[in-house]
Amino acid sequence: MEERLQRLMDEYAGGVHQFFRMNKEGLEYALRHIKIMKDQVKYLVASDLHELIEAHEVIDRLDVAEVLVHHLMYREETRWPGWQTRADFPDKNDEKFDCFVNSRYNPETGEVEIFTRPYEQIIPGDRLKP
Repeated sequence: MEERLQRLMDEYAGGVHQFFRMNKEGLEYALRHIKIMKDQVKYLVASDLHELIEAHEVIDRLDVAEVLVHHLMYREETRWPGWQTRADFPDKNDEKFDCFVNSRYNPETGEVEIFTRPYEQIIPGDRLKP
């Protein structure tokens, strides 16, 4: 299951083999399959404590992957070309995304919530100058 998750994230959620490029269709595909995998964790079997820890790590990674994919779907821009590139949104969108984008999992609803916080300059100076 760990290998399946790694391959899924690499191929559909902007992994290194995709040169950190992603698009909405790939992210939606990744999200669908993450949900399938989360349903399949009930079939994981551990024969010793080491395997039990590995099973719990996979479960945790599935949760992180789900939140990450929701976060990447929300950010419809390419802010860091070569590191996080949205093929379907190749430009930076300062009007909408010059802020912090935060993600959180709501355990009561089972949903991932995305919200923004304004950017607050702490250190004086022009942050947009190279």
